[in-house]
Amino acid sequence: MPALVCVPILVHDVHAARAEAQSAKLAGADLVEFRIDEFFTGRDDESPAILRLVAESALPCIVTCRAASEGGHYEGDDMARIALYERLGTASGKGEHPPRYLDVELATYARSANIKQKVNLAVDHPAQLRELRTGLILSMHDFIGRPNDLMR
Repeated sequence: MPALVCVPILVHDVHAARAEAQSAKLAGADLVEFRIDEFFTGRDDESPAILRLVAESALPCIVTCRAASEGGHYEGDDMARIALYERLGTASGKGEHPPRYLDVELATYARSANIKQKVNLAVDHPAQLRELRTGLILSMHDFIGRPNDLMR
């Protein structure tokens, strides 16, 4: 698999983020990462704007809502964030499509069987009728430094 160039975009405003994705495409990027952790606060009424951002992105995208405990800005309820991931991963309404990848912290994913099940369904739901499923990126963040053994 060839290396891909990904441009991270911190989302404060969906219109500006969409324009930044277009600029990234023109500059030769292969995909963008929409960091929505400053935009999304956990309210249900924010989901449509995020769904629209993904659907109208000029490039395939990764959606990340990084928890504050993992170096991000999201301080809301984990279940609201997981519900958003479920909604994104199963997007199939008119004008909707899911992101290419969802980025979830390994610590969150491993926290409970319920969270793991919901995330897995978001990326591999039996009702998804499309050729390319949403991929899952499990992130681990080490704020102390690089480990001596990178294979750990």
